[in-house]
Amino acid sequence: MELILWHSQRKRGANRENKPVPKTGETHFYSTLFHQFIMHFDGSAFGKDRNDLLDILTREYRIKCIVQYYPLYRYPLFQKLGAADYDCPVLEGWWDNTFSFPWWCGMDDETLAYLTSSVKSAIEKLKG
Repeated sequence: MELILWHSQRKRGANRENKPVPKTGETHFYSTLFHQFIMHFDGSAFGKDRNDLLDILTREYRIKCIVQYYPLYRYPLFQKLGAADYDCPVLEGWWDNTFSFPWWCGMDDETLAYLTSSVKSAIEKLKG
C-alpha cells in the first residue's frame, strides 16, 4: 500500500512539472517527460540507423529520445545466469532500431505538430 501511495504522489508531481518540448534555438531543458511512445526506425536502406536519427533529433530539434528497453538476455544479470546465448535475429533487429519518443497526455496541438514535423524532417535529412 505504501508503494502505491508513493507512486501516485510521484506521478502527480511529474504531471505538474511537465512542460512543452523546447523549440529550436531555446536553451532551457525540462526534466520530466513521459516516454511511452515506442518507435521503430530502420534506415538501413540509406545506410543510417536509430542512433543517427536520435542524434539529429537531439542536436537540431532539441527532442531527447531514449533507448530504454532491451531483451532480457542482454543484461549482465541474465548473462551471469546463463541466458546470454540466444539466437534471435528478428528480436535483435527490432530492438536495435527501437527507441522511446517523448509523449504525454494533454500534449497541445502545437507541440504535437512540432514533434511530428521534426521527425519527418530528420528522416528526410538522413535520406540525403
